[in-house]
Amino acid sequence: MTHARPHVMKLANTVQISWVLRVADADMGNRYTV
Repeated sequence: MTHARPHVMKLANTVQISWVLRVADADMGNRYTV
């Protein structure tokens, strides 16, 4: 993105954070179920 608007960047960060949390949560779940 050459001209990234602040709200677009904020949305991207929110999506990235939620994805990271989801992966971490799944990883913890797998670790504790095994």
